[in-house]
Amino acid sequence: MKFQLVVNEEHASDAYGIFQNETDISIQRRKGRVYFTFEKGSPSKEAVSKSIILFPELEMAQVSGNSRKKVPLTLPESLVGLMNCPNPLCVTSQPKEPAVPELRVLRVSPLLLRCEYCGRYVPRESLSPSLMEVTKFIPQSKKIQTKV
Repeated sequence: MKFQLVVNEEHASDAYGIFQNETDISIQRRKGRVYFTFEKGSPSKEAVSKSIILFPELEMAQVSGNSRKKVPLTLPESLVGLMNCPNPLCVTSQPKEPAVPELRVLRVSPLLLRCEYCGRYVPRESLSPSLMEVTKFIPQSKKIQTKV
């Protein structure tokens, strides 16, 4: 069983950036659309969520032989560690703060998100692939040893 994600050709390079870490993908261009076919299994939930956010026209289908069945796409209620808050003053944007970005989905159509830390509203128009590159390293808590 294969899965296929379809985006408009204008979003092909951004979609490729999201799926570049996935394995066993074939890519085809037809009639202004780009088909990402996952030969073994399905794409990661993280990659699908990022794609739903960035590409409103995204379609997903389950392909088996000659049959193709559309799969409904839904966003989780909260996006934790999936994308950065666009507010440069947000605590999640500060390199030394151990806060993982968390955005709540307020509305799906048209998409509206809100940062749980600073409260900034994030409409779809202000989203970009660069916000999807969460590179923040959260250090593990260190155990403090004391002498008795």
